[in-house]
Order: sequence, then structure tokens, then C-alpha cells
Amino acid sequence: MHCVLVDPYATRNAHRLRALGTPWTIDCVSRTDPYDQLTEALGAADAVVAQGWDAAIARCAPDLGLLQLPNTGTEAVDWSAVPERCVVANTYEHEIPVAEFVMLAMLESRIGIRELDRCFRGGDWSMSHRAFGPTHGELAGATLGLIGYGHIGKAVAIRARTFGVNVVAVSRRRPDDASLLDWSGDMQALDAMLPRCDFLVIGCPLTPETRSLIDARRLALLPGHATVINVARGEIIDEAALFAALESGSLAAAALDVWWRYPTETDVGPSPSRFPFDRLPNVLMTPHVSAWTEPMLDRRWNMIAANLDRYERGMPLLNVVERRFLSEVKP
Repeated sequence: MHCVLVDPYATRNAHRLRALGTPWTIDCVSRTDPYDQLTEALGAADAVVAQGWDAAIARCAPDLGLLQLPNTGTEAVDWSAVPERCVVANTYEHEIPVAEFVMLAMLESRIGIRELDRCFRGGDWSMSHRAFGPTHGELAGATLGLIGYGHIGKAVAIRARTFGVNVVAVSRRRPDDASLLDWSGDMQALDAMLPRCDFLVIGCPLTPETRSLIDARRLALLPGHATVINVARGEIIDEAALFAALESGSLAAAALDVWWRYPTETDVGPSPSRFPFDRLPNVLMTPHVSAWTEPMLDRRWNMIAANLDRYERGMPLLNVVERRFLSEVKP
């Protein structure tokens, strides 16, 4: 069986797949390769591992049987270009580091270790209890609101409950296990949930329904002391509205790991937003790294190898994306 890896995210991890001892023949190609070379490689492929799929590359693999995404999101897949017989599967395994990132952001919001460290390094003892300095906060007793209760939401809830945090959630589907939740509702209950939140974590997929889901009106429903944490997609929050709320102080803080602008081949270091979030002291900014750990990559490629094995044996595949949901995957 022949598997072709496309896109840097896949090709740079080819060694992981080969090290797992898969019997598949593994080749790597680039979208910038000559068309004849792409057609020769992809046309003979039983499976392709790639982050996205479009009409240009689909012409090279008209009879593809399996498109395996090495990531979770499916917004880069042009479903009209996927052959009807082709099965599409995605990969999770990122919920552990993302949930740990969320807890770090929540703790930083309450304790402020960055500022404590900065001041103390300069010889300032004014924040010490010895100087009767200002107290910091605790997580215990706070309420965390989750938008999306899939892989990430559940992992966050497990950890938050350990810290004594109350957890509420809204999701598209009824939770199959709500034992970790103090309250849950469907997406229509979002407005009712927001006023309860000390922390709001966005972990839902980007779809036409969730684009700009958190707009100026919904930001105003949050308590003024709330912190918004986005580990899903930037476009789920209205960019201008979030900046205005943070700049004015009507929203206390935000931790943003996902953005509205990303590097391209022609612009490798763009500003992540058209607004200067970097000038706001109440924003924690990271460059989409919350999931980026070696154990996560190992788990993902183990899962990809397992799916290739299942496909070769004619067994049911893991994490098949149903076409009727299109880009709506459960993060």
C-alpha cells in the first residue's frame, strides 16, 4: 500500500510514521512540485496525509481512497474536491497540552506571576506579604464557561474541577457525560451562560454559525472582571469588538493563542491582528502553540499509523469526518 504525505506539517513528520514500522510505502511531495511529478505520486496513492485538499491537488488523485488529516480542523478541505468514495479522517490528541495551557492562562490571570517576577527581579519587595502588599486571587470558587464540550472542553473541565472551579458549558450536541459540569445547555443558551463566567474558554470549531459568535453584544454580557481564553480559531471572536472591550477595560483580560492573521509564503512575520493587541497589558499573546508538544505529535502519528493499518485491513477507521457536518468537527 502506498501513502503520500503532502504539506510541511505532514512531510516534516515522515520520520515518525516510518519509525512506527508501518508496512506502507511512504513518499513525500510538495504542492509546488511539477504537475507530472505530483500526478505520478498521488495518482498511485491509496492514502494521502495532508492538512488540506483543493481542486488543484485533487486532479492529481482522482481515485483516492483515504484522506487522513494530521490535525483536527477541516476548514482547509474543499469537500467538493474530495472524491465521493474517499474517506476523510482527522486527528485529535491535542487536548492534553491545550487544557494545560488553559489552566496556565487561568492561573496567570488570578496570580500574575509575570508581574511578580518582573518587579522582584528589580529589587521590589512591595508585593510581598512582609510589606502588606496587594493580595492575588485564587481559582477555587470561580466559574469557567466552555463554548464547545468536545475533546478540549472535557480535558479542561477535568483539570478545572481539580482546582475547585465550577464548570458550565454550551455545545452543539448534548454531552455524552455531563458529570463534570455544574450546568450545560445547547448553543442557544450561550447568552444565559455568559453572565455567569469568570473565565470563558472558546474550544468550538470554526463554522459559518460560529464565525464572530462572540461579538460586541456577547462580550458585554460577560462580567467586567472576566477573562476570555481562545484556543480554537481567531475568527470565532469579533476582532474589533474584542480589542475595544480590552482597551476600554470593560473586559478584564484575554489569553489568545489563535489569531486572525497567519504567516504566508510572501509574509513570514505578519502582525497577528489588524489591531495592536501587543500594546494592551491585559492580553497574554502566544503564536498558536498551546498544543505543540512532542508527546502530542507522537500520539497523533501513532493514531495515523493505526488508521493506515485499519484501512489496509478493511477495518472501521478512527475519527471519520461525516460529510453531512462538512467543516463542523468536534474539537
